[in-house]
Amino acid sequence: MKQIGMIAVLIAVFTSSAFAQCATWVGLSNEGEILDAHSLYRDNYKMARKSDGTFDLERLKGALPYWTKVFEVAPAADGKRDWHYANGVDIYMELFKAETDATKKDEYKQKVLDLYDGWVQCIESGAIIVSNTSKEEYIGYIRGREAFNMYYTLNVPYEDNIASLEEAIDKAGNKSEYIVFDPYARIVVYQFTNELMDKEMARDVHKKLNDIADHNIENNQQFGSYYKTAKESMNAVFAQIENYIFDCDYFKEKLLPEHEADPKNGELLRSIISTLKQRGCTDEDPTMADLNAKYKSYADSVNAILQAEQYAKFPHIHARALYKEEKWDEAIGKWEEAMEKAEEEDKAAEYNYWIGYTKFFKKDQVGGALANAR
Repeated sequence: MKQIGMIAVLIAVFTSSAFAQCATWVGLSNEGEILDAHSLYRDNYKMARKSDGTFDLERLKGALPYWTKVFEVAPAADGKRDWHYANGVDIYMELFKAETDATKKDEYKQKVLDLYDGWVQCIESGAIIVSNTSKEEYIGYIRGREAFNMYYTLNVPYEDNIASLEEAIDKAGNKSEYIVFDPYARIVVYQFTNELMDKEMARDVHKKLNDIADHNIENNQQFGSYYKTAKESMNAVFAQIENYIFDCDYFKEKLLPEHEADPKNGELLRSIISTLKQRGCTDEDPTMADLNAKYKSYADSVNAILQAEQYAKFPHIHARALYKEEKWDEAIGKWEEAMEKAEEEDKAAEYNYWIGYTKFFKKDQVGGALANAR
């Protein structure tokens, strides 16, 4: 019975706290007064916001007393808008950035984090109605914004930052904003590098973020290009650890499109084969066998071109090759060509010797061989 009583008390406390956290001005005895304060804070807030998205701190400070008066009794406004939370975050973020006193900075930081939590609670409970999206996706949006500020401004511990990032991605899914990509990637790289995260989790985050990016690049007409840029930047960060968390299949998926886009680039193909071998791909792998065959064909064609250039420049080298192939007449012809190009007498004599040697020992042309010998 005591346990039941305690549970009832806890429920009552929580319900009371949730109600206060998400109270509206609707039906308040001083509703008119609260609406006036709301209008005054909103006017100051809007005037404080500059065209480039930054704020005039003094005007925000002018909005703060009116915002505080409204927020204390009606944090959820009329239940149809979340301005009090969103604007409150902006106000205290600016106060945090401008403050130099460590104690006050900590107070402002905590206020921002509390506002984010309260904001999520009011959306989750339905006290604030959202339109044009689901509650889940909107909570993901809020947590994504929180995570961004946690990383770039508030400097919270990475464990807390990851918790907000995870919730943002889990809730919003493909609707997650591209602004979470870079901080999430940087935290993962740090955590993995310092053995605070295993490679399975690092791979999982990498896949989730790239899947979201690819979805938006293909389907989001308005912001697709932003997702593309954010993806490239994010993967440049992940590149620091990709050799340690991914296997052969990942690198095949990553590198093969480069070869397919430029199939005649033999040097690129050589580089791809080298990277895949370093990442654990074996020659028995069908893909590797195909790539190796393509590179051999490329190398053979290049060698043939180089050989032809060498033979044209140095006919005596071509003559030696033909001699080894037992093509006596053709070899003699190349040595004669070499004699004509020779600028030194001893070189010409050497080529003449080989002509005579070939005629005598390989073609039984004794007379011709003696002529060359003389």
